[in-house]
Amino acid sequence: MTNNITVEFLNDDGVVVEVKKFNSVTELSRAYPQYEYQQLRQVYLFTNNKSPTKKLQSNAKLLNVMKIYDTDNYSKGLGHIV
Repeated sequence: MTNNITVEFLNDDGVVVEVKKFNSVTELSRAYPQYEYQQLRQVYLFTNNKSPTKKLQSNAKLLNVMKIYDTDNYSKGLGHIV
């Protein structure tokens, strides 16, 4: 995993309303305790195509609210494409 992540927060229409940077998924988990670390990690893996598994139903709602990218990839213009 990367040390730096960029998180896009989406509204109901899928439009990015806010972008925040964090040092890790753990830091993101501490900032948003309503989400479990494992949920956020799965969103990170799914968003970055690092996991061969399909989108999990339990995280489908979370995937509609946020996207978690590697900061390196996000800065290259790959954000909000997936």
